[in-house]
Amino acid sequence: YSQERNPGYNFIEIGTQGYAEEKVLNFLCGVYYVKISSHREGKAGIDGMSLFGRRVAEHLHQGPGWPAMLTVLPAEKRLPNTESYIAENFLGYTVFHSAFTARYEGGVTLFIMDVGSASRARGVAEAYMKAVGRQQELTEGEITDIPDPHNGSIAMLIEGRTISGAFGAGGQALAHRYMELLKVRLPAAD
Repeated sequence: YSQERNPGYNFIEIGTQGYAEEKVLNFLCGVYYVKISSHREGKAGIDGMSLFGRRVAEHLHQGPGWPAMLTVLPAEKRLPNTESYIAENFLGYTVFHSAFTARYEGGVTLFIMDVGSASRARGVAEAYMKAVGRQQELTEGEITDIPDPHNGSIAMLIEGRTISGAFGAGGQALAHRYMELLKVRLPAAD
Protein backbone atom coordinates (compact mmCIF):
# COMPACT_ATOMS: atom_id res chain seq x y z
CA TYR A 1 0.00 0.00 0.00
CA SER A 2 2.63 2.52 1.03
CA GLN A 3 4.70 1.83 -2.09
CA GLU A 4 1.81 2.90 -4.34
CA ARG A 5 0.36 5.70 -2.20
CA ASN A 6 1.28 9.30 -2.95
CA PRO A 7 1.04 11.87 -0.10
CA GLY A 8 -1.05 14.11 -2.36
CA TYR A 9 -3.80 11.57 -3.10
CA ASN A 10 -7.47 12.02 -2.18
CA PHE A 11 -7.62 10.03 1.09
CA ILE A 12 -10.86 8.46 2.29
CA GLU A 13 -11.91 6.77 5.52
CA ILE A 14 -12.01 3.07 4.71
CA GLY A 15 -10.12 0.54 6.83
CA THR A 16 -6.91 1.98 8.23
CA GLN A 17 -6.55 4.36 5.31
CA GLY A 18 -7.63 4.47 1.70
CA TYR A 19 -7.41 6.66 -1.33
CA ALA A 20 -9.59 7.11 -4.38
CA GLU A 21 -8.48 8.25 -7.80
CA GLU A 22 -10.22 8.08 -11.16
CA LYS A 23 -11.42 4.46 -11.60
CA VAL A 24 -9.31 3.19 -8.64
CA LEU A 25 -9.86 2.82 -4.90
CA ASN A 26 -7.15 1.21 -2.76
CA PHE A 27 -7.10 0.77 1.00
CA LEU A 28 -5.24 -0.84 3.85
CA CYS A 29 -7.32 -2.81 6.35
CA GLY A 30 -5.35 -4.59 9.06
CA VAL A 31 -3.06 -7.05 7.28
CA TYR A 32 -4.97 -6.74 3.99
CA TYR A 33 -4.31 -4.46 1.03
CA VAL A 34 -7.49 -4.15 -1.03
CA LYS A 35 -7.49 -2.81 -4.60
CA ILE A 36 -10.76 -2.01 -6.36
CA SER A 37 -11.16 -0.71 -9.89
CA SER A 38 -14.15 0.37 -11.94
CA HIS A 39 -14.95 1.24 -15.54
CA ARG A 40 -17.26 4.02 -14.33
CA GLU A 41 -15.78 7.49 -14.33
CA GLY A 42 -16.30 10.44 -12.01
CA LYS A 43 -18.31 10.62 -8.81
CA ALA A 44 -20.54 7.64 -9.71
CA GLY A 45 -17.50 5.39 -10.06
CA ILE A 46 -15.91 6.57 -6.82
CA ASP A 47 -19.22 6.30 -4.92
CA GLY A 48 -19.74 2.73 -6.15
CA MET A 49 -16.18 1.66 -5.30
CA SER A 50 -16.48 3.34 -1.87
CA LEU A 51 -19.69 1.47 -1.05
CA PHE A 52 -18.16 -1.82 -2.14
CA GLY A 53 -14.91 -1.04 -0.28
CA ARG A 54 -16.71 -0.31 2.99
CA ARG A 55 -18.56 -3.63 2.74
CA VAL A 56 -15.31 -5.50 2.09
CA ALA A 57 -13.66 -3.77 5.07
CA GLU A 58 -16.56 -4.78 7.34
CA HIS A 59 -16.22 -8.42 6.31
CA LEU A 60 -12.45 -8.48 6.90
CA HIS A 61 -12.98 -7.85 10.65
CA GLN A 62 -9.72 -5.95 11.08
CA GLY A 63 -8.93 -3.15 13.49
CA PRO A 64 -8.39 0.30 11.99
CA GLY A 65 -4.89 0.86 13.41
CA TRP A 66 -1.51 1.05 11.73
CA PRO A 67 1.08 -1.70 12.32
CA ALA A 68 2.48 -1.44 15.86
CA MET A 69 6.07 -0.71 14.80
CA LEU A 70 4.93 2.19 12.65
CA THR A 71 3.22 3.77 15.64
CA VAL A 72 6.58 3.85 17.46
CA LEU A 73 7.85 6.47 15.02
CA PRO A 74 7.16 9.90 16.56
CA ALA A 75 4.26 11.91 15.15
CA GLU A 76 5.94 15.25 15.90
CA LYS A 77 7.01 16.96 12.63
CA ARG A 78 6.19 13.84 10.57
CA LEU A 79 5.15 14.66 7.03
CA PRO A 80 1.58 13.43 6.41
CA ASN A 81 1.12 10.16 4.54
CA THR A 82 4.84 9.39 4.16
CA GLU A 83 4.86 6.24 6.27
CA SER A 84 6.21 3.21 4.43
CA TYR A 85 7.08 -0.45 4.87
CA ILE A 86 10.02 -2.02 3.05
CA ALA A 87 9.92 -5.83 3.19
CA GLU A 88 13.50 -6.52 2.10
CA ASN A 89 16.78 -4.96 1.03
CA PHE A 90 16.16 -1.77 2.99
CA LEU A 91 18.81 0.86 2.06
CA GLY A 92 20.12 -1.71 -0.43
CA TYR A 93 21.31 -4.25 2.19
CA THR A 94 19.98 -7.81 2.29
CA VAL A 95 20.55 -7.90 6.05
CA PHE A 96 17.95 -5.14 6.53
CA HIS A 97 14.32 -6.19 6.10
CA SER A 98 10.89 -5.40 7.52
CA ALA A 99 11.69 -1.71 7.91
CA PHE A 100 9.06 0.87 8.81
CA THR A 101 9.92 4.42 7.74
CA ALA A 102 8.49 7.93 7.78
CA ARG A 103 9.75 11.24 6.44
CA TYR A 104 10.06 14.32 8.64
CA GLU A 105 10.41 18.07 8.31
CA GLY A 106 13.93 19.08 7.36
CA GLY A 107 14.52 16.18 4.97
CA VAL A 108 15.11 13.43 7.56
CA THR A 109 13.80 9.89 7.25
CA LEU A 110 13.43 7.74 10.38
CA PHE A 111 13.31 3.96 10.28
CA ILE A 112 12.78 1.11 12.70
CA MET A 113 13.11 -2.66 12.36
CA ASP A 114 12.08 -5.26 14.94
CA VAL A 115 14.48 -8.14 14.26
CA GLY A 116 13.11 -10.48 16.95
CA SER A 117 15.76 -10.52 19.67
CA ALA A 118 18.61 -8.49 21.13
CA SER A 119 21.19 -11.05 19.95
CA ARG A 120 19.75 -10.94 16.44
CA ALA A 121 19.87 -7.11 16.52
CA ARG A 122 23.58 -7.26 17.37
CA GLY A 123 24.17 -9.80 14.56
CA VAL A 124 22.31 -7.68 11.98
CA ALA A 125 24.22 -4.57 13.09
CA GLU A 126 27.55 -6.42 12.80
CA ALA A 127 26.67 -7.64 9.30
CA TYR A 128 25.72 -4.09 8.28
CA MET A 129 28.94 -2.64 9.72
CA LYS A 130 30.94 -5.23 7.78
CA ALA A 131 29.02 -4.39 4.59
CA VAL A 132 29.87 -0.67 4.90
CA GLY A 133 33.51 -1.41 5.74
CA ARG A 134 33.43 -0.25 9.37
CA GLN A 135 35.31 -2.02 12.15
CA GLN A 136 33.59 -0.32 15.09
CA GLU A 137 30.84 -1.95 17.14
CA LEU A 138 27.56 -0.29 17.90
CA THR A 139 26.91 0.17 21.61
CA GLU A 140 23.38 -0.70 22.66
CA GLY A 141 21.36 2.35 23.68
CA GLU A 142 23.81 4.79 22.08
CA ILE A 143 23.11 6.74 18.88
CA THR A 144 26.10 6.29 16.58
CA ASP A 145 26.85 8.02 13.27
CA ILE A 146 27.72 5.51 10.56
CA PRO A 147 29.27 6.76 7.30
CA ASP A 148 27.41 4.66 4.73
CA PRO A 149 29.05 4.84 1.28
CA HIS A 150 25.70 4.43 -0.50
CA ASN A 151 23.27 6.35 1.74
CA GLY A 152 25.32 9.06 3.43
CA SER A 153 25.67 9.37 7.17
CA ILE A 154 23.16 7.36 9.21
CA ALA A 155 22.48 7.97 12.90
CA MET A 156 21.82 4.43 14.13
CA LEU A 157 20.63 2.91 17.40
CA ILE A 158 20.34 -0.65 18.69
CA GLU A 159 17.90 -0.97 21.56
CA GLY A 160 16.81 -4.46 22.61
CA ARG A 161 15.35 -6.22 19.60
CA THR A 162 15.11 -3.09 17.45
CA ILE A 163 17.44 -1.33 15.07
CA SER A 164 16.48 2.23 14.23
CA GLY A 165 18.05 5.14 12.47
CA ALA A 166 17.81 8.49 10.76
CA PHE A 167 19.27 9.82 7.54
CA GLY A 168 18.67 12.47 4.92
CA ALA A 169 19.32 15.98 3.77
CA GLY A 170 18.66 17.57 7.17
CA GLY A 171 22.15 16.80 8.51
CA GLN A 172 23.33 14.89 11.55
CA ALA A 173 22.24 17.41 14.21
CA LEU A 174 18.64 17.21 13.02
CA ALA A 175 18.88 13.42 12.59
CA HIS A 176 20.01 13.14 16.22
CA ARG A 177 17.11 15.31 17.43
CA TYR A 178 14.63 13.01 15.70
CA MET A 179 16.45 9.95 17.02
CA GLU A 180 16.10 11.26 20.58
CA LEU A 181 12.34 11.58 20.01
CA LEU A 182 12.26 8.00 18.72
CA LYS A 183 14.49 6.60 21.47
CA VAL A 184 12.01 7.41 24.25
CA ARG A 185 9.23 5.64 22.31
CA LEU A 186 11.05 2.34 21.72
CA PRO A 187 9.51 -0.79 23.23
CA ALA A 188 11.03 -2.03 26.48
CA ALA A 189 13.69 -4.71 26.10
CA ASP A 190 12.55 -8.32 26.58
